[in-house]
Amino acid sequence: MEQEKISSVLYLIDLKVKKQRQVIDTLKKYKRGLLSNLFGEKVTQGCTTKSYYFSEIAQRRSEKYNPTSGIEYPCVELEDIEQETGKILSTVPSTAQSSIKNIAMSGDTLFGKLRPYLRKYAFAQKTMACSSEIWALIPSDVVLPKFLFYLVQTEQFLRAANISSGTKMPRAEWSNIEKADFFIPDFSVQRKVVSLLEGLDQKITFADSALFSLNRLKASLLQQLFI
Repeated sequence: MEQEKISSVLYLIDLKVKKQRQVIDTLKKYKRGLLSNLFGEKVTQGCTTKSYYFSEIAQRRSEKYNPTSGIEYPCVELEDIEQETGKILSTVPSTAQSSIKNIAMSGDTLFGKLRPYLRKYAFAQKTMACSSEIWALIPSDVVLPKFLFYLVQTEQFLRAANISSGTKMPRAEWSNIEKADFFIPDFSVQRKVVSLLEGLDQKITFADSALFSLNRLKASLLQQLFI
């Protein structure tokens, strides 16, 4: 019977979904370990690094955006950034907002300071407005922009960010982060680190896309099964 066939296929899809989720979890776990190894040592790939305070590595962008200006940018709120992946899921027109926003420019790293344990960060590909709960971090001349993006994903940075004020609505304190020190390699090593991590991010994105397709196929089959 047709329904029996669909039920059998659904069972196989469920197995595939479970396996795909395991693949994604493994890739994310591997990335966390890789970040720890690449950023947690004084010597990276045989190249001696130099210690810098975070305030020497990046600064917060101070420019603000007023919706009444009439200038329109894509606007990012905290809920628009996916946890731990760096993906901006959606944006809204900045002119539709009612409050003053921060400005981020191409090459900035976005970091959600509200509940920093949620690991909400993103890389700005263009000028945009963003929530006042999001820092737009400008890379200094000692780091590549994408290297900074991966630096804020490290446990060392997140530990400093999570020394926060407030209990119900904890926020990262710049005074704690700016004096945290990090070992930074030269640009040739930074490029290798960025290339390696970008490649891994692409694998995670591909795995996520495959999981999305499987779930969409399952939903379609369920619809047919119950017609």
